[in-house]
Amino acid sequence: MINSIWKTFKHAKDESAMWRNVRSMIDNGECQCAKVPKLDGVLSGYKFFMITKNNKAIVVMIDNPNICSRKADELADEERFNDDLPLWFTECSHRVSPVYCLRMVMTAVHDIMEPICSDLIVKGVFFTANNIINLDSCINGYENLNIVIRDNMDSCFANRLLPCRTNDAILSYCLDYVRANASKVTIYTKSVDDFSSEDCQDINFNDVLDDFEWTPFDPFKDSSADDSPFESSEPVEEIKPKKAKAEVDRGRITNIRDLNVFLDNGPHARTVEMDSMPNVEIYYPLPNPQAALDNLTGLDSIKEKVSDFSCLALYNKLKNGTGSATHSLNLHGTFIGNPGTGKSTMGRIWAGLLKEHNQLSHGHFVLATRSSFVGTRWGLEEENLIKILDIAEGGTLMIDEAYSLVSAHPQDPGRIVLPLLLNKLADENYRNISVILAGYPNEMESLLKTNPGITSRFANTFEFPDFSFDQLCEIAVNRIHKYDYEFTPEADAKFKEVLGDAYAKKDRTHFGNARFVANYLERVYLQHARRIVKSGGDTEQLFLITADDIVPNLKAISPASGIGFAPSR
Repeated sequence: MINSIWKTFKHAKDESAMWRNVRSMIDNGECQCAKVPKLDGVLSGYKFFMITKNNKAIVVMIDNPNICSRKADELADEERFNDDLPLWFTECSHRVSPVYCLRMVMTAVHDIMEPICSDLIVKGVFFTANNIINLDSCINGYENLNIVIRDNMDSCFANRLLPCRTNDAILSYCLDYVRANASKVTIYTKSVDDFSSEDCQDINFNDVLDDFEWTPFDPFKDSSADDSPFESSEPVEEIKPKKAKAEVDRGRITNIRDLNVFLDNGPHARTVEMDSMPNVEIYYPLPNPQAALDNLTGLDSIKEKVSDFSCLALYNKLKNGTGSATHSLNLHGTFIGNPGTGKSTMGRIWAGLLKEHNQLSHGHFVLATRSSFVGTRWGLEEENLIKILDIAEGGTLMIDEAYSLVSAHPQDPGRIVLPLLLNKLADENYRNISVILAGYPNEMESLLKTNPGITSRFANTFEFPDFSFDQLCEIAVNRIHKYDYEFTPEADAKFKEVLGDAYAKKDRTHFGNARFVANYLERVYLQHARRIVKSGGDTEQLFLITADDIVPNLKAISPASGIGFAPSR
């Protein structure tokens, strides 16, 4: 329910419909909504609401009507100068950043609720009638702080505020704590100029919340005492942030500039110099690779082998400083399995784990294919290989369908890539990299027989089995939950019937395991969207997949037929 409200706030185009839908979702009693008591200091004048459900909370901030009585163009800026609070500017005035104010309240909410709700997530939304002239340049940075700004909301003060629906004692206690403490919070900020690139990579709202060493308010303490947070007028000591830690999977790196921003960040700073990105896919490190590994469906033998490798790396760490020799770790390997068995996903996890175990300096993941190396002119293959190794230094390079680089034709330019790669990996300058050769079982077996050096250099062999029918069903459920969907019992039965028929007839050419499930669900999502739109936008059915959404004709399922969806490998 909270996710539905968040998406409505974030994406709704019609403001009247937005408030109507949100009120309806709150009125049904599945979540609580309460108005935050009037706050003082820089928070005075704003209206705040809290919407809560289990371990999720949304802080809604309505702009000061006195400020917004006349619509104005406003420039957002989160950078602090000379220890002053960050300011937003209009043509003739300025004010303390509303986002700074919203984050103060969000931090106080997190501080008081976190001991009660494990894995707490707090998000914020700010509604203003003003036009934020630089919002497009910093919107990604704000969203990385779990904050959405909706500007030009001309009717947001016209009696469309949220209904208060709660009689919960814990929430009331939380509101009292927020009232007493929110105005004392200090937030560390930085400029939002070009916030969508460097800054949004450096700031994460969950990091900020985790970084505050706040002493939780004790509800049983005598409130008349001198040090009561409700009565004290003494300034709170400025809170120093601890070292930030990644919380969000930031996905792909799409250009050289962003890649260099990432590589230049950290104790092993470096840059790559080239005019354009080679034909590769580059991904940021996973924020928690061990959790990603644990959450994978199936692949028990792979998990055990990766766990053994991690144990050896940690054991070496324990031996460091004892004077005893440590065991050498071979970071290269082969991933062998049919389509859709999780090879690329495991590649990202592998890269992240090696970074956590101090085997790699950056932990990013680079995915290459034959087309990444083979160029349009003679000799370009070696040049491309050096470029790609430079990009992947400090991370993991996976060459998918690596056997496509080996051909019986003596003039095939791809034939030189693997021998060149083996020579490079024998060089001491290429110790800060992990290389994985990946592909289908029969073809990989043939590849390994072509050159004994491949087997010795790529010593770690991971065999990815096909998923069972039950595992594919579990994968499907996990995927629809990612978008907050649920199957009706009828839809679940029909989905399993269609999937079971495909599974019974599977072969490697026409069945892609988890990839097949992803492609099939694309059609389900599309049919679901078509049904909802034709029904007039029934919000009660918005996240409910029914039997009518299950595509019965498997011939209609094709990766090329999806609209707007990008299934993972």
